Amino acid sequence: MGRTRTGSEERLEFFDVDWKFSPVGSPTLGTVVLTHGLESGSDKDLPRDLATSYNLQRFDVAYINFRGCSGELNRTPGGYHLSFTDDLEYFLSSKKSKLEGPIFLSGFSLGACVIVNFLAEAEQSSQFSVNIMSSVQQ
Repeated sequence: MGRTRTGSEERLEFFDVDWKFSPVGSPTLGTVVLTHGLESGSDKDLPRDLATSYNLQRFDVAYINFRGCSGELNRTPGGYHLSFTDDLEYFLSSKKSKLEGPIFLSGFSLGACVIVNFLAEAEQSSQFSVNIMSSVQQ
């Protein structure tokens, strides 16, 4: 797994993205962008299990650690909340032309709410093409 830091160094705001790639020799079917729940991060069991599951299905995974959730605090007072879609939008805008195949969004708990809010905002914009699918497990 690799990590990239994304954000604005001059403003001291950043978020980290952890990458886990599908097995070498297997063509990827696209990239799944994962977002997490409150006080979670890519080092927890659920996100790691989700990333492994997506990899086994031949998807690359980009796991967005919300601000302050990757082990290093941001140096500004701003944080994340369920309506804070700026980091997800920034990541998708900066990476969509560089990623191979389609991009899928997957989140749990607070991360799912961030995705829903982002999709509502994206629907009003022509910047993203959006198809929505949902799954609830009981």
